Amino acid sequence: MKWMILGLVGVIVTGCSGADERPDSELILGGQTKMTRAKDGNWLQEFDVDGDGRVDVTKVMEEYPDPNDPSVTKTRMIEKRVDVNSDGKLNIVRKYNEEGRVMLEDVDTDLDGVFDFRNHLDAGRIVKKELYDAEGRIVATRYYDKGEIQRVEKDTTGDQKVDYWEFYEQGVLDRIGRDLNADGRADTWQTQ
Repeated sequence: MKWMILGLVGVIVTGCSGADERPDSELILGGQTKMTRAKDGNWLQEFDVDGDGRVDVTKVMEEYPDPNDPSVTKTRMIEKRVDVNSDGKLNIVRKYNEEGRVMLEDVDTDLDGVFDFRNHLDAGRIVKKELYDAEGRIVATRYYDKGEIQRVEKDTTGDQKVDYWEFYEQGVLDRIGRDLNADGRADTWQTQ
């Protein structure tokens, strides 16, 4: 049953591009859908996928004037929130740009209610990934170009300052730098 629910959530999470998406009132396999207007004027479309009375997926929809005909109002998804294991805590939050593409994605991989990483995307590809510790502090940042890792920056001392760098050439680790005196610059380099 758990895998069926996770599969359904996967369909809901990935099934919509967000572009010109309109709120709907469909029922999802015995679950329920509720549409409400938020204080900021956006629409909240809430899905109870597994029928347990708790919201599993929320789509945040904004209205905007049609660029070709300002008298027509269109709707697009700007955010999607998912509680994968029905514990009331968000496990995935995706923010969408005006074209309906994911631009930010926060993910809780161990389902403890704390996000483990944030992906920054451009044209559907991850360009930066921030990894968090249990308190939500950034401990490492990975940078990508055309899907290939370029650089990693880490805080190994917990002072919220980068003190460790990895540089990659064609996806292969090339060199490692370490800041030994907390001045923000590498003092030693190790080549691979």
